[in-house]
Amino acid sequence: MRIEPPGIPQKQIQTYMKELKNLNEGERASEIRKEIQSLTSQFASIVRTEKGLKEGLIILKFLKKKGIAQDEKGLIFALETKNLMEVAEMIFRACLLRKESRGPHLFFERFDDLKPVSSKDPEWRKYIVLRKEGEKMILMKRAPVPLSF
Repeated sequence: MRIEPPGIPQKQIQTYMKELKNLNEGERASEIRKEIQSLTSQFASIVRTEKGLKEGLIILKFLKKKGIAQDEKGLIFALETKNLMEVAEMIFRACLLRKESRGPHLFFERFDDLKPVSSKDPEWRKYIVLRKEGEKMILMKRAPVPLSF
């Protein structure tokens, strides 16, 4: 008799184990991680444009297709790099949804503009909630929930 961990279907476990075995196909995890860091720094840092964010997403998609191979840094490093790729996509998509400047993060219509897009209050006094539906990433705007003590 096989015991299944609570809440995790056996098929999902088998799929994940197959992914682990495929972590030898693709570009070295160290190189992919450097590219992710460069992408987020270049396109999703303090100064952002819609064009840059879209370009970053295209490059990120290309990196995902390449795949990640574990290297001398090991399996955990490769898995962390795979997760970083997912987080980078979340950041890019959330930045694209919130087309405004907020705090130190400046959103420009074009990179050569001198003035950033202004803050859009109260429209953007919200959180961005992300969830996964199948293989699709869903982003939703949500108003903060007031705390009562």
